[in-house]
Amino acid sequence: MAATALGQIWARKLLPVPWFLCGPRRCASSSFKAADLQLEMTQEPHKKPGPGETLMFGKTFTDHMLMVEWTLEKGWGCPHIKPFQNLTLHPASSSLHYSIQLFEGLKAYKGGDQRVRLFRPWLNMDRMLRSTLRLCLPPFDKAELLECIRQLIQVDQDWVPGGAGTSLYVRPVLLGTEPSLGVGSISQALLFVILCPVGSYFPGGSVTPVSLLADPKYIRAWVGGVGDCKLGGNYGPTVFITAARKELKWGVPSAPRARDREYGYSRGAGSICSFSTYLGSVLRPGCMPGDTGNPDESEPSSALEGSTMQSDMSSDGRDPGCCDSSAMP
Repeated sequence: MAATALGQIWARKLLPVPWFLCGPRRCASSSFKAADLQLEMTQEPHKKPGPGETLMFGKTFTDHMLMVEWTLEKGWGCPHIKPFQNLTLHPASSSLHYSIQLFEGLKAYKGGDQRVRLFRPWLNMDRMLRSTLRLCLPPFDKAELLECIRQLIQVDQDWVPGGAGTSLYVRPVLLGTEPSLGVGSISQALLFVILCPVGSYFPGGSVTPVSLLADPKYIRAWVGGVGDCKLGGNYGPTVFITAARKELKWGVPSAPRARDREYGYSRGAGSICSFSTYLGSVLRPGCMPGDTGNPDESEPSSALEGSTMQSDMSSDGRDPGCCDSSAMP
C-alpha cells in the first residue's frame, strides 16, 4: 500500500511528456520498460575503496552499468544491467564526429540511517529529455529510466560511500551511434548509465573557497544556442580556458553568456552554482535583468539550470527533494 502511494507521488514529480512526443518518432517501442530489465551480475567484482580512502572524481567505477539500445526500425530494446565494460562503436558514429551526445549528472547519498537517497532526480530526467529533443535523439519515458537507475544503484549499493562529503555519482549518457558521416537524424542510439563513488569535486572539500576567472572573450551560452542543454559539445571547448587559467595560476573559469558583457557580470562555473544580483534582486541562471524566464514574455534562457540551483531558489522548502532508492517504486 505504501509503495503504491509513493509511486503516485513519484509520478507527479515528473513533468508531463510534451505533446510533440506523440508524433511519428514514437515508433513500435516508444520507450523501454523497467519491468523488462534484465540483470547480468559480474563474475569479477572490483575492489571497493576503503572507508578512509580518498575518492577522486570520476576515477573509480562500480561493477555494473545500465545499457539500452535504440533503432529507428525497432525502437527501444530491453534495458540491461551488465558488468561494467567498454563500448564498441563504429568509427563513423555520429557521436564521435558531430557530438550527437548528451549526459546528465546526479548523486546518491548514504544517510545516517544507512539508507541511500537520490536528490531530486526527476529534475535531471526533465533536463535530460529536454536535451534529447534538442539533438533529435529518441525520447524515452522519464519514470522508466529513473526506475532503471534506481535498480542499478540497488545492485551496486555497497559502492555508495558513507563518509562526509562523499556520494555515488550517477552519469546517464545518450549518444547517437549512426554509422554514417552524413549530418542528419540518426537511426541508432545507445543509452547507458555508469556509477562512481566520489568525494569533493574541488580539492580541499566543499567549504574551501575557490577563485573565479571570468573572461568575456570566451562565451559558453548565447541566445538561440544550446547552453540550456547538457551536451558534451558545451564542455569540450572549456578545456582551453581551463588550461590557460592553470598556466596563469588564475581561478576556476566562469561561463559568461553573450549578453553578460552588457551588464558586467557572469554566472555558472562548471560545477559551481552562482547567484548574481542586479539592483537588489537575485537573478536565476538564464535570466537577465528584466527577464521573466518565459520565452513568450522575454528573451529565452540560454544558461543551464541545475537541480541544486533550483532547490536553492525554492521558497517553500516543504519538499525535501530526496528519494530513498530502496523505497522508490
